[in-house]
Amino acid sequence: ITKDHSFLEIGCNLGRNLNHLWQAGYKNIRGMEISEHAVKRLRKEYACLANVPVDIGPAELSIRKYGAKSIDVIFSMATLEHLHPDSKFLFREIARVARKYVLAIEPKEGHRSHMQYPWDIKKEFTTVGLRLIEAKPWSALWTSELTPQNEWADDMHPFYAFLFEVNNTETG
Repeated sequence: ITKDHSFLEIGCNLGRNLNHLWQAGYKNIRGMEISEHAVKRLRKEYACLANVPVDIGPAELSIRKYGAKSIDVIFSMATLEHLHPDSKFLFREIARVARKYVLAIEPKEGHRSHMQYPWDIKKEFTTVGLRLIEAKPWSALWTSELTPQNEWADDMHPFYAFLFEVNNTETG
């Protein structure tokens, strides 16, 4: 992945992850967020993201406007866990739009609260044709340049980072 690759965060909320990517030099980024209020705060908190496109509305609707293989990397963090079973097709849509990779930082199967659905992230994405490259506990990523440890990291212990590759021989 280079700084020229395109990134889409599904469930970008207040923009913390997009801001981190921007500060690291990744400028071809965009977000998707259901809460208009969160996007207003994103624009206020992170002036550097003022011109970054953010689709406002449910991901199940927003993703349909993207062409096949149109985004290099699609990622979500603590978002897909809230996806209602009636919207399971979103996994297929993410696989359709992703050109190279999908990164899902979500609870490992068996860890959930009353606000979550028990998705088996590995199964859902491999069923729609993605190949799991790696899955590791979120805590193992704390030393990574892209995931610095901070005040909210402790809440992420039951989460895993699932990295999938798009099976696409045309784009390498």
